[in-house]
Formats: sequence, structure tokens, C-alpha cells
Amino acid sequence: MGYCGGELARQALSGGHEVWGVRRGPEFPQGVRGVRLDLTSPEADLSPLPESADAIVYAVGAGAHDEASYERAYVAGLRRTLEHYERSLSERRTRLLFTSSTAVFGASEGWLDEESPADADTFSARILRRAEELTEQVGGTVLRLGGIYGPGRASMVGRIQRGELSSDSAPDRYTNRIHRDDVAGALLHLCALPAPAPLYLGVDEDPARLVEVVRWLEGRLTSDGRLPAAAGTAPRLPAKRARQVASKRCSSALLRAHGYCFRFPTFREGYAELLRASV
Repeated sequence: MGYCGGELARQALSGGHEVWGVRRGPEFPQGVRGVRLDLTSPEADLSPLPESADAIVYAVGAGAHDEASYERAYVAGLRRTLEHYERSLSERRTRLLFTSSTAVFGASEGWLDEESPADADTFSARILRRAEELTEQVGGTVLRLGGIYGPGRASMVGRIQRGELSSDSAPDRYTNRIHRDDVAGALLHLCALPAPAPLYLGVDEDPARLVEVVRWLEGRLTSDGRLPAAAGTAPRLPAKRARQVASKRCSSALLRAHGYCFRFPTFREGYAELLRASV
């Protein structure tokens, strides 16, 4: 129950649901029945959790960007959860949702959707696909998320203001993102959907080029007086420091066709709200 799980809990509680949460730390959102537990540990004791639930959302992050950490978080922890809920899952009394990543896709010149091959050849993509397969085996639903942003996660704005990133230096590649509130909203929607598909892409409606996003933010920050009018000349980072990220356009058409309406359909609405909140 971290960044997105906490918001999911808030939305679910406001809808009258009973919410249980698992995390390693001691603090839980108000109203959540919290269980302090490390699912990555072989000694993890899941007995304090209820024997069944209407829905389980497995939304975790690896402790570090290495193969062992990914294996523990996404595969070992999920296996322990599936073992604990084996009976209710087999009897279809419990629905499982797993949050994966669009990073399982490689680069693409065209649009990507649920039918596109997940062909990225990185250790993280391979491990995420294994976890997706575990989810599919129990009739669960996978939500592949793009880059998550929202309150407390607007580092791009700070980089622009500090002169570390500009429309002159931003890579000209497609990016896919989703606001934290829409991650939670989509998950809650899928929890209640009578017959969800096995896979959805969780990205907003505009997979814009990064240079376009930066240029728009520069304009808003300049008009608000939070960025000098002469900004926009940050040097490009040396290639050895730049992380190679595939350029791809992911479509959330299926998620929208199955009834989800985005609160922040593009980066413009999402970042506008963040900028208003930070004044």
C-alpha cells in the first residue's frame, strides 16, 4: 500500500468499501485495516489477512533496480499471495488485479495495444511477464501502467525550473504517462467491472512526445512567473548519462471502451492541477 495503493484505498473507502492494506511500514491511511508485512520475505506470515476478499490489488515496487529485487517483489511475493488466497481464487470468489508496466513493450513505430507483443528483452520485462502469467493463470487482470505522476511526483517540473531540462534538450521520443488518481480510479473500476478483460493498458489518452510536454510546461511556468522567459537552453545530457528508453505510443482505448473515464485525460489537465496545487 504505497503511492497508488494509498489513493486507491482513499477512493474505495469513500465508496463505502472495506479496505485491508499490506505494507512493510507501520503507517496506513485512515480507515484502512492495516497489516504490517513484508511479502518479499520467505518467512512472511499472511495469516493476519482475511481468508477471502472481493478483490485483491497486487501493486508493488521493487526495492532496487536489480534482478533479485524484482524477482522477490513481483514473483515471489505474488506467489505467496496466490497461495494464501488459492481457494477463494479457484472458486472465483476473489478477483486478482496485478499492476505491471508498459516497459514490457519494446520500441515501436506505431501504436501498441493489448494485442501487441511484449517483446522487451530486459530482466525487468521478463520478470514482469512471469508475474503477468501467474495472474492470467488464476483468471486475474493485468493493468500495464505508463509513467506515474501526481502529487509529490512532479520531478520534471523541478528539473525545468533548475535548468536541467528544456525543450531544447528533451529527447524527441514518445512518452506514456498516467496520473496517480487515474491509476487508482482505473483499478477501482476494474474491481467492480462484471467481466473484465485479462489485460489493459493504463495510460492516458495522449502519449505525447517528451519535447512537447516540456515545451508546454515551460509555457505555463513562464506565464506564472516561475520560470525566466529566457529559459529553454539547457544543454543535452551526455549520452553515457542518459537512460535509454524506448519510444512507443500505448493506447488505453480498451480501458475507455470498458467504461473508465479519465479524470486527467492528458498531461495538460494533470500537470495543470499539479501547478495549481503548488502555487
